[in-house]
Amino acid sequence: MNKKNPLLIAGAGGLLVLGFAAGAGAGATSGEPQTPTPAVTVTAEPKVRTEVKEKRVEVTPPSCRLALDQADRGFNTFADVMQALLDGDTSAAEAGNTKLNKLAPQYNAAKAECRGL
Repeated sequence: MNKKNPLLIAGAGGLLVLGFAAGAGAGATSGEPQTPTPAVTVTAEPKVRTEVKEKRVEVTPPSCRLALDQADRGFNTFADVMQALLDGDTSAAEAGNTKLNKLAPQYNAAKAECRGL
């Protein structure tokens, strides 16, 4: 009894025909090549970071400003002393040297306080 089930044969044949129909339907109907459908592209939104940076303002301590002021006066006085020596004016050079001797302790005290901070 080698009989095959007619429903099984009809079902298999139907699937085969359906498969060919689905494959043929996916192709172009006019004989022209069909352009592929583009894939869906998902673009993620960029993350926006908001950073607040603390701006630190450094203030020069008064003793350091005083030391800088004293140094400016000392350099200017020294330049005057050198110019007086070049000009041969010994009295102006001596006066400038006396002024430098008065500025030196003030500068050294302010400098030491500034460096000790």
